[in-house]
Amino acid sequence: MQSNATIRGTIIKGIIDIIEKRFGRDGVKQLMENLTPAEQTFLVEYLKNDSRVPAETLCNLYNRIKELWGEGQKTYYSELMQEIAEQNINTFLKFLISWGLPSIVANSVPNIYKYYFNQGQVFMVSNTNRSIEFYIKGGEAYGEALCAGIIGWGRQGLAMAGAKNVQVDHTNCIYHGKERCYFKVHWE
Repeated sequence: MQSNATIRGTIIKGIIDIIEKRFGRDGVKQLMENLTPAEQTFLVEYLKNDSRVPAETLCNLYNRIKELWGEGQKTYYSELMQEIAEQNINTFLKFLISWGLPSIVANSVPNIYKYYFNQGQVFMVSNTNRSIEFYIKGGEAYGEALCAGIIGWGRQGLAMAGAKNVQVDHTNCIYHGKERCYFKVHWE
């Protein structure tokens, strides 16, 4: 059964840009060679049109990146997402970041999620001047790429707003047998 879940194509473009920056054209070629011919054609078409990309494509890229450069660990992908966050933040979020108040950016997590993902929802549990707790329901179609991406984006987005020593704890994960993905984020 195919999902209707999508993500903004700018994220996929950002992933490919970072791979090229880190590994050159050979890195992009290596990534593309590890996709099926159908995935390659599909990806090129979506990137050309700068449209929304199916969640399945994001999951496939995540898995290939994890295998090729991440030694099977999601931390490498989270690091990529930190870099992507810096180059791919929309104008409104840049405005919020410019205030230098991480808590305002943290409070915007549900809206940021909706901007990039068309399925699932963020539910806030708590938000203080130095921490945030939230969980996601309905984002299963995005796979572990969603979790690793939130960790990377969370670190970078808050750091750009002035937070220091950002710690993101992914205490529960649907992909590891839990009911939902739960995040606790703390900063100085």
